[in-house]
Amino acid sequence: MSAEAATEQPLSEDARDVIVALLGQQEALLAELRWAYDQLERTQEADIAELRSRVAKLEHRVAARRQAPTPPVTGSSPDESPASRMRRRLESAVQDPERTVRAASRRVRRQVGKVARRAGISR
Repeated sequence: MSAEAATEQPLSEDARDVIVALLGQQEALLAELRWAYDQLERTQEADIAELRSRVAKLEHRVAARRQAPTPPVTGSSPDESPASRMRRRLESAVQDPERTVRAASRRVRRQVGKVARRAGISR
C-alpha cells in the first residue's frame, strides 16, 4: 500500500480545471447526442406515418379497382389483362428460371441482330 500511496499525489489545481472542463464538454456532447436522437426519432415517426398513409391510399385504390366492373372480353380484346400476363410470366420464371434466361438471351440476340442489320454490320 505504501507504493500506491507514493504514486497517488493530490491533483494540482490545473489538473482539476482540465478534468472539470472535460466533464463539461462530455455533458454538452451527451445533450447534443440526445437532441440528435430525438430529431431522428421524430423524423422516423413522420416517415412511418407518411408510409402508412400511402399504403392506406394504395389499398383503397386496389379495393376500388376490384369492385369496379370489368369490361367484357371481346374477340378484338386480349384474353388476359396485363397484370395476369405478368403474373403468369413471373410464375413461369420462378418455376423454370433456366428457360426464362434462355428466352431472354434469345430476345437480346434478336434485338442486337436487328440493330446490327440497320447499321450495316454483319456477324
